[in-house]
Amino acid sequence: GGRKRAQRCCLWMLSGGARRIGQGFLTGQRVQARPALRLLLALTASQAASCFLLHTAHAFTQRASSAHPAASETRARAAAGNGAAAGGACAGAAMSGGSGLSTFLKESRSGALDFLRGHPPPDTSLVLVMGNEACDADSVASAISLAYAASMGRLPTLAPPGKALVAPVVNIPREDLALRQDVVLMLKDAGVDSADLVFFPEIPEDGLRGALSGGGLRLVLTDHNKLGVAQEWLAPAVVGVVDHHEDTGSYGGAALRVVDDKVGTCCALVARE
Repeated sequence: GGRKRAQRCCLWMLSGGARRIGQGFLTGQRVQARPALRLLLALTASQAASCFLLHTAHAFTQRASSAHPAASETRARAAAGNGAAAGGACAGAAMSGGSGLSTFLKESRSGALDFLRGHPPPDTSLVLVMGNEACDADSVASAISLAYAASMGRLPTLAPPGKALVAPVVNIPREDLALRQDVVLMLKDAGVDSADLVFFPEIPEDGLRGALSGGGLRLVLTDHNKLGVAQEWLAPAVVGVVDHHEDTGSYGGAALRVVDDKVGTCCALVARE
């Protein structure tokens, strides 16, 4: 109930503060940090991020069916109208009755990949919410949470309800996930199966370029406010930025642009939005 939610929020705030203090400690010129301390800070951050994911999922799931039925209708339309394999998996998830985070991730992955393989639902755009290339727990949690919120109609300027498919994107190769043990732990704690996530290298580039040229692609950046050199060609699709790093001034015309380097985590900015 309320007490558990308060405990999670407290853990998140404390962990965010610990992370910021720890980062300052680790970068000090006169201090040699032990590997154990690095691991402790990584685990603290991952636990905080997993709590944030769980709390966000619970909050939006409670409001999903009554507040924004158009969002789930869009995903159901994608499942019914697209290719047999991906569409069947998406429809199966939709028919399971669960509108929680796991179902959303299954649907969003199959819907997004089918969209980019040339089977978009009519009058529907694709909104990809992508974390940074460092792919730490904050980056992944903020991308998933913001995408989930947008899919529920909470951010209509980015994803108009009933007219957009929304999917979070993990910005590393799938095989590199094992190197991010803080992220692995976070996903496990939050009950997220990495098989349900979209990893950027898995996205067909010709599909991205086609959606970009056709005006059907929207890109939201979390935990960074400028695309890397290899992805800069996607800049025309950027409609949203939520980040807590130094502002580069990029994408000034984005519909949603929240960049505040005084905040310790990107997840805190997502929660505020």
